[in-house]
This record gives sequence, C-alpha cells and structure tokens, in this order.
Amino acid sequence: MCSEHITNNTALKWHLMQSDISGRASVKGITLSQTMIDIVRMSPLNWAGECLSLGVAVCNHLSRPLHKLCLSVQFYQDYNNGVLSYKLDNRVATAGNNKVVLSTLPESEKAYHECTVVFLTPGEYKIDIQCSTTEPMYEPSVKESEHPSIITPCSGEISHVWRFIPPVAISLEGTTAFRTVPSLVKELEHNSSFQCPQTSEMRLKWMKILKNRYQVLDWSRSKICSKHFEQKYFDSQRKLKDNAVPTLFASGKVEIPPRSKVDRLLNKLSQAELQSDIKTSLLRLKEPSNLDVFVNDDLKCKPDAPMEAKLWLMVKKQDNLNIRLMDLLIQTKKHVEILQNNTEESRTVQKEQEQHVESLKYIVKCLQEKHATLEEQIEILTAVESR
Repeated sequence: MCSEHITNNTALKWHLMQSDISGRASVKGITLSQTMIDIVRMSPLNWAGECLSLGVAVCNHLSRPLHKLCLSVQFYQDYNNGVLSYKLDNRVATAGNNKVVLSTLPESEKAYHECTVVFLTPGEYKIDIQCSTTEPMYEPSVKESEHPSIITPCSGEISHVWRFIPPVAISLEGTTAFRTVPSLVKELEHNSSFQCPQTSEMRLKWMKILKNRYQVLDWSRSKICSKHFEQKYFDSQRKLKDNAVPTLFASGKVEIPPRSKVDRLLNKLSQAELQSDIKTSLLRLKEPSNLDVFVNDDLKCKPDAPMEAKLWLMVKKQDNLNIRLMDLLIQTKKHVEILQNNTEESRTVQKEQEQHVESLKYIVKCLQEKHATLEEQIEILTAVESR
C-alpha cells in the first residue's frame, strides 16, 4: 500500500483561534499497519456475495388467537458504544419481504417466513427479529365492559411487541466488494495491490529503488499499488510476474510554501540568542497594571478586553509553558545521567562477575588436573600392591 497516494489526497489544515495563525500539515512518510491498510485500501473484487436463506418460525403459545400479527426481520450493526446503525442499503441486500402481516394466528399454531439475504461487505451484523400486534392485550378475566377506563388502541397503534433475544449475530470475514458500475470494476482491476517479493534477490532489487522513498518496509505485510509497475510486468490475466520491479513513481518534489522574511531570520538565530532577544523585548514592554481585570477564571480574556491585554495573556501563557518545558528538560537530563550512571555500574558489575567466573573456571580446571593426577597415583599404588 502506497502512502504516497494518501499524501497526495490528504489535506490537513490547522488554525489557532486566539492568534489567528493557520497552516498546513503533511502525512508524507506515514507508516501503515495491516489493519490501517485494510481500512484505507479499496477491497479487490473477488465475488459479489453468496445468498443466505433466513427462515423464521413463530408459534402462538397464548390461550387465544392473535390478530393482525406483524413479523419483521431487520438487519443492523452494533458499534458497541450504544449506537445502532440500521442504514445498511450499501451493505445488505434482501430478496423477498422482510416484513409480513398475518391476519390471524390461531392458538398453538405456527407460522413460517423465509427470505434470502446477500451481504455485500464483510463485518459484524445482527438480526432484529420481532413480532408486533395492534390487538389490545387483556387478561382473560378482564372485560372491556367491566373496565370502561381501558382505552382501545387507535388503528395502527402497536399494542405489544415480542422480540427474539439475544439477537442473532453474523460475522463475515474476508475482503469482498460489490460493484455494478463498469467504471468502478475497471478501476478495481487496474488499481490492485501486490505483496512484496519473498526471494532475497528480488528484495535487493526492490530495496535499491524504494530505499529513498520509505523509511520502514515490512516485507511480509507491505503492498505496492499496481500503478507503480510497467505494463510489461503483467501477464494476460493482470497478474504480476516474478521479475516485476516497481519503477513508476511521481517526482519526489514536495511543494513547500515560500517562507517569509521573518521565518528566514528566525531560522538563522540560535536557541540561546532567540531566548535572550525575547527576554530583552519583554523587559522593554510594559505590562498593563489592570491585566487581571480583563481575565476570567477560565484564563480567557473578556469580550471587552483590548488587544494589548489579549497579547499579554498569550505571552504569559507562552512564558509559563517555556518554564515548564525547561524544568521538564532539566529533570529529563537528570534522569539520563542517573541511567548512564546505572549503566556504567551495571557494566562494572558485569565485568567483575565475568572476572569472577574466569577465576572459578581456572580453579575448576586446576581441581580437574589434580583429580586426574590422584587417579593416576591410585592406579600406580594399586598395581604395586597387587605385585
């Protein structure tokens, strides 16, 4: 997957409200993981989808028949954050009715409905199966004449809903896409991605070309777009040949906005000179005596505050931030020194341990030689005694 395409088609802008300063940011050199690639990359056209038959059977276990019973089957996606998405027109296609109305369902009788579903994209889907009726749900011992306060539902008003719990969950894996427009199909065919080569010889060739373009290249996961290969590297079935090398790349020139005169002069100054100049300039400026009057408790200027007060508040914020950063830098340097000292101590201890191990090895060697000498002497004494 080429980060170059993402860089060319991504425009990041930033804007500071108080100072009214804006600019642009670039994502050049971004490294994408496999999960990010699957999200960004257009899925290849493998197959349009397989039909799935969905059958629902309901049974009336009440002691009386049900009238005007509506059976509905609806697909949705649960984002596991309290949000349910029922707008799946581009993800699920249903052949047949997903909602049927039964005029009457007698007692202990069953009803069966079946439809066909095609999933167009992979993902996690759930099925909301429910039955609803507009018939009033009274207890057998309750009569409407005995309870005139009972209000009869209006026409079309749902009186009771039975829902299948827990909902049926369907998980679809793999990369599938469904496109009916010929131009989109053609685009998919000609803009596919290919794995990096596995042989060391081809990797070396690729590395010579891509070393100045990508800082990190994962040979097992990275993919290269087909736009970077010449037509001679494809066979009749648009498959990449074994000797294919990506050679088609746009010019590496990046449009850099022209810098102003102030930016050029600031870049020439060192950090110490810049800090000294800022301190000198702040000493020359006079802070307003009533600055606290124009500042709210949330450290923001009031609407009627003059521009001078707003600028001084920004200067104080920046100064406070610089002090914190300097303190953090000093602490970081101390930590680095402590780590360096610990590293040196660890190296010294390790060196001493290695010397101690060498001494123990020498002692063991001497004992082994002495043991061998004693064994020889024992053998000689045993031979002498036997004579």
